[in-house]
Amino acid sequence: MLEHLPYVRIDPAPISRNMDERTIRFELERQACQSLKQVLQLKLQQRRSREELVKQGIMPPLKSSASFHEQRRSLERARTEDYLKRKIRSRPERSELIRMHILEETSAEPSLQAKQLQLKRARLADDLNDKISHRPGPMELIHKNILPVHSSIKQAIIGKPSQLFDGFHTPTGSLND
Repeated sequence: MLEHLPYVRIDPAPISRNMDERTIRFELERQACQSLKQVLQLKLQQRRSREELVKQGIMPPLKSSASFHEQRRSLERARTEDYLKRKIRSRPERSELIRMHILEETSAEPSLQAKQLQLKRARLADDLNDKISHRPGPMELIHKNILPVHSSIKQAIIGKPSQLFDGFHTPTGSLND
């Protein structure tokens, strides 16, 4: 391209540099092709056998024609489609699902219903934690005769410990000694 201009000299160093770049590029492309070849070999090793594909209905059996296989698949699809359409026609109304507690009655947009449910659960958890933290302890339940205990234990708790141990003896003698 620049040969017709006498004052332009072509330096051979960039040409050798270009050759080095070409060699490097060629080597990188060769390595990329080799790794791609290994990936493809692995995929081919892992693919399902023809028998498995036939069992799953993906390929036609060798003994039957492809048209028969396609007709059979289309009939199966039509049967499934009819079944699903029948189920959709007979599904319960929204009000029935709300009555059966399958759906929640809400006026929120569908995109906000999940957040609304999360908020409701968080409020319920907070209320339960609050009630648990304010519930009476076992001593208070015994004093109010809510928690049944043996009378001797109750008297000991209330403050008459001497009556509790009158009938009990230890191996060394009475507890009152």
